[in-house]
Amino acid sequence: MSTPAPTASPQGAAPESDLARFAQRNGSGPKVVAATFRDGFWDLTTFLQFLFHLPVMLLLLWLLGMTFDFVPPVQP
Repeated sequence: MSTPAPTASPQGAAPESDLARFAQRNGSGPKVVAATFRDGFWDLTTFLQFLFHLPVMLLLLWLLGMTFDFVPPVQP
């Protein structure tokens, strides 16, 4: 199995990444990312993650709080 030779980049240009070549070949890339933000999918995903993680964190903080004994300070 032979590996393909690296393509030469123009003078001063950075070599193209594998991810960029994959995106070009498969028709995805910046258009997909732009559509994700435009359609509000990213906002929905963030909101759903917040709804999931908020009660989980509150439960974990409550359980952590149960491990401490509260001793009020005594002033002489």
